[in-house]
Amino acid sequence: MLIAHLSDLHVFTTQSETGESRLDIAHVVERIVSDLVSLSPPPDLVVISGDLADGGTEDDYRLIRRLLAPLEMPILAVPGNHDRREAMRAVLGDRLSGLQPGKFLHSRVEAVGVTLLGLDSIIVG
Repeated sequence: MLIAHLSDLHVFTTQSETGESRLDIAHVVERIVSDLVSLSPPPDLVVISGDLADGGTEDDYRLIRRLLAPLEMPILAVPGNHDRREAMRAVLGDRLSGLQPGKFLHSRVEAVGVTLLGLDSIIVG
C-alpha cells in the first residue's frame, strides 16, 4: 500500500488566522496535488494530518475541496487546531473517506488488510 501523507496545509481564502501562512498556499497545494496525480503508481490513499484550513471557514473548505478534486484515491483527513469541525464536515464530509457520524471527525479506512484510524483530538479554543 502506498500512502501519501500531507500535513499543515493551512489553506485560506480571505485572511490567514495565524498570520504565518504562505500567501500562495493555494498554488502550492495545486502543485502538490499535481505531483501526486502524476506518480506512477499513484498513491492508494492520501492522509492529511491536520490543519487543512488556516481559519476554518466554509469558504476555506470549498477551496480545499476544489484543490483536492483531482485526487481520485480515498482521502483520510483529521482536523487540526486551526480546523473547524462543523464547517469541515459540512463541506468535505462526503469527500473524506471513512468519516464516522457524530460530534468528532473520527475516520476509519480499511485497505489491503490494514485498518487506518484518524482520531479527532481538537481542544476547542
